[in-house]
Amino acid sequence: MGVVEAVLEQLSARVILSFLLFAIVLHRVIQRFDEHRRIKRLGNYGKNMGSWVPLGLDIVSRGLRAVWTHKTMEVWRDQFFKRNKRNTVEARIANERVVFTIDPENIKAILATQFSDFGKGEPFREEWGEFLGDSIFTTDGAMWHNSRQMLRPQFTRDRVSDLECFEAHMDTLFRAMANGGALQGENQTVDLKGVNGRVIDIADLFYRYTLDVATDFLLGTDVKSMSTPKQEFAEAFNNVQRFQNIASRASNLRWLIPKWQYRADLRVINTFVGRFIDLALQMTPEELESKSKADKGYTFLHELARFTRDPKVIRDQVIAVLLAGRDTTAGTLSWAIYELARHPECFAKMRREILEVVGPTKPPTYEHLKNMPYMKAVINETLRLYPSVPFNVRLALKDCTLPRGGG
Repeated sequence: MGVVEAVLEQLSARVILSFLLFAIVLHRVIQRFDEHRRIKRLGNYGKNMGSWVPLGLDIVSRGLRAVWTHKTMEVWRDQFFKRNKRNTVEARIANERVVFTIDPENIKAILATQFSDFGKGEPFREEWGEFLGDSIFTTDGAMWHNSRQMLRPQFTRDRVSDLECFEAHMDTLFRAMANGGALQGENQTVDLKGVNGRVIDIADLFYRYTLDVATDFLLGTDVKSMSTPKQEFAEAFNNVQRFQNIASRASNLRWLIPKWQYRADLRVINTFVGRFIDLALQMTPEELESKSKADKGYTFLHELARFTRDPKVIRDQVIAVLLAGRDTTAGTLSWAIYELARHPECFAKMRREILEVVGPTKPPTYEHLKNMPYMKAVINETLRLYPSVPFNVRLALKDCTLPRGGG
């Protein structure tokens, strides 16, 4: 028996455990000291929000309550910034330094002038990886650039100016509005004048509408959520988003949240999308070329299949674009209708413009939309008041500074 084995035999498990804990604590202390030294060398800390509970659990709790009560922005504004009388504050949550800022100069630095200093980072990829994979929303550097090169050609003017896909689902949307909610099948008879004076959940219908349009554009078939009150794919997609929203507020403590339902919903999403990816990859390059160049039958999926034959790459980009295309449009439409209902004079003015430019019966074209400045102003004001992406998350990829407020 060697000397080391003899010594270890004499040590109790309690002594070994104590030594390991001491080593971990010492490592943390050294890390914090080094971090403090580098922060002081480059600038200074931001205003500390203060936390009276270990690991910043009170901040995590406030964030989770805000998600459940749909008051995230209100809580951040009042409890983070107004209470501390700063536009940039920071806290330590689960041993991770987190900086919150609403300062325009800081946001400009993060998203533009110091773009290379910041990225999504490994924690974000771990948090969103199961859902969004290695898509444009979760990658940095060369991988992000490759995703951008893959997606950019899909959104040329001739593609985004084609309103046929949007128009094709409008009749179902109007019928669902008249029904007061999702139809019980595509063939349900509806009195289109029956909606007058009724209160309906317009946001739910807009989210269903944009999901149907997005899946039609991306995959070549829609999930028919406007004519199916309980649609498996739509419900799974909603559940996964809800889980991600909660997990993001839990920060480094998200591992405590059970994932069994989340992964079951992901299987539903992957199975649905996977069927269409398999069909696209069964086509030869020549078939894809002819399919993609034809006006009828073109899908985003066919273009991606021409670019890569890797089903995971295609899956990740399709899910990312579906997430972006569905929620941003539905949210903007919902808030626009909400504000127009509160300002009938604005509603009347926009309606007059539409009738003058498009007329009462013709479907709108891209050229029509370009010639309706008031409608554009309504949408822009809606986005100003209710931005589609009200906050963003970035990780400092190297030691750097923000222009104002510490941090």
